[in-house]
Amino acid sequence: MTTNKAIDFLIHKQPWMSRAAALALIVDAFERFDQQKKYHGDKTVKTYVDIEIRIYARDEKRARDRLAVISEWL
Repeated sequence: MTTNKAIDFLIHKQPWMSRAAALALIVDAFERFDQQKKYHGDKTVKTYVDIEIRIYARDEKRARDRLAVISEWL
């Protein structure tokens, strides 16, 4: 899934979410799972990020909680 498709998917499933919030969730997931690349390669990182995106798409509380954590870091 490309970044733009992932953003559109999140916005479609969570209408309250802005494009910036969706992008922040995706970038955060990539940063958290990127360290797995050295063990399993790029495809595994993409799979983990895709799973995370789908979790955020169905669970509004989890998405809002992660955005709150991200906003504390900024």
